[in-house]
Amino acid sequence: MGYLCLLLPLFLAATAWSKFVLQPGPFLKLPDRNNRYTVNNGAANKASYDNQENYLYVIGYKADLLHIVNMTDPNTPQLIASKYFQMVNMGLPDSVKVCRGGTNREFLAISFESVGQLEKSHVYLFQLFDSTNYDGPLVNLKAHATVEGFDPRDMGWKRDCSELLVLSEGNPHEVNGIFTDPPATMDILIPSFGNNVDKITVPIIESDLEAANVRYIFQQCEGDGDSTERSSRVQDLEPKAVYVDRNDIAFVVFQDNNAMGTLNMSDPFAKMQYYDLGRKDWSSFGLDGSYDDGGLNLKSRMLQSFYQPRDLDGVYVDGKLWLVTADAGSIRKYSLSSCSFDESSTARNWNQPFADGLTAAEVQQLDSDMNSNAEIGRLSVSKLRQSSDGWDSAFQGYDFVCTYGGRGFSIIDPATMSRVFDSGDDFERYYTSLDATEPQKAIFNAKVGGYSTAQSSQVDRASPEQGPQPSNIAVVQRSDSTSLVVIANGVTGGLYTYSVTSGPVVNFEGFVRRGQPGLSWTEAYAMDSDAVGEPHITDLLTFEDQGQTTVVAVSSTAGAISIYRVEEV
Repeated sequence: MGYLCLLLPLFLAATAWSKFVLQPGPFLKLPDRNNRYTVNNGAANKASYDNQENYLYVIGYKADLLHIVNMTDPNTPQLIASKYFQMVNMGLPDSVKVCRGGTNREFLAISFESVGQLEKSHVYLFQLFDSTNYDGPLVNLKAHATVEGFDPRDMGWKRDCSELLVLSEGNPHEVNGIFTDPPATMDILIPSFGNNVDKITVPIIESDLEAANVRYIFQQCEGDGDSTERSSRVQDLEPKAVYVDRNDIAFVVFQDNNAMGTLNMSDPFAKMQYYDLGRKDWSSFGLDGSYDDGGLNLKSRMLQSFYQPRDLDGVYVDGKLWLVTADAGSIRKYSLSSCSFDESSTARNWNQPFADGLTAAEVQQLDSDMNSNAEIGRLSVSKLRQSSDGWDSAFQGYDFVCTYGGRGFSIIDPATMSRVFDSGDDFERYYTSLDATEPQKAIFNAKVGGYSTAQSSQVDRASPEQGPQPSNIAVVQRSDSTSLVVIANGVTGGLYTYSVTSGPVVNFEGFVRRGQPGLSWTEAYAMDSDAVGEPHITDLLTFEDQGQTTVVAVSSTAGAISIYRVEEV
């Protein structure tokens, strides 16, 4: 981990001579299915872009709809059409992906989660919208398929659009009051002749997960009277996001499990290979773990954390691929009538024994910090008795205490699956820099409280809850040797930007956030501007079209798309 020591000087130098900035552009609020414009209307969650026709497809999960936005001029986006789905027959849309791969291989794929998860999920393949042959949006349903899972989270196309990988988490749920924990599933859909879709289910093998030391979280419900059914590693696995590279290798992140998998989509007999993503040592970085500490207060800690990326993408520099991940963190909790479970505890209530991995002085200091709300007493830490979580079965105690999320982004070499860069504490330390504005400081590690409260009313409240929680990541390819990585603050919004050049050499470029912290979310939304900002960014994408490099952030709480121009200064 020696490279991590270089992160702070790199961050400070980069803020002094930035080369690239994200310039805020249009901000487009989208209506729900009743044409209402309100905060948290469920009208926007995920998006995908068709760079041939210049259309942005935006799905809204709760509103059960699709919006089509004309981006021919990125500076004047126009909502031109909407399609409302049938909740009972189709379900709720949760992922969308455009693909153009030649004649008869042009698709708009949308996955749907059935209402109440009473039946397995579906993927619909629509024709792409064509304004020159307009007879209502999506008039032609090209194909439909049922997948093995209940709750799709992401999809990834092969480059020629011949295969679509669909990820389903398999979250525990109840059907007629009976607890069920379906396994994770990964299905490859193959559109064939006519409206037919062939399907290959990727095998997930229990022994492969164990051999790769993939974190095993939920094994059984905890409460008295709860279901006594045990869950396997396959049931516990939860795929979150997929990136498919230029060679049709799919990289899948399993967020809760702190793992990544690779799959060769060109090999019909290929198995998924799994990799543990390791832990982050906070003794070299500053972390704000409390909202009782008087505000922004970064301290190094005798803690480790799971990286747990929520999203990933690929950076090509001089022809070599590097994987980039948004290390948000996640805690597994269930609160069903038939099953209660929580893998975590607040640090002050942890009350677990230590093993020999810490000295007596370290134990004393850690115990003091964990019992103080002004230090890390409110921080969520793992109580799982697993080696991945610090448990030493030989000594019946913990060698370290582990919390959740990397609070930044990572670069991973796919050839070795080793981490070659970690942004350290950049995301929180930025707020101590001269570049941070007062409005930005006002929402440091803030949460989104009630919509009638000011945006800044919950400042620092997310500090013990994975801090900035980077939710999404996207890549702008500037040249063969230079790319930009854009990472979203997944709670109150805002975008961090880094440049990546040969090496890779990584430079922090800046942070930008829309919104007016003094206004309530409802007041800000009512204004004819971007005052509401981008609370809860749930998707992030980039494209270069019409001579402009554009970044689009999708805010689920604002029900809006937030557009930025990439400019060199």
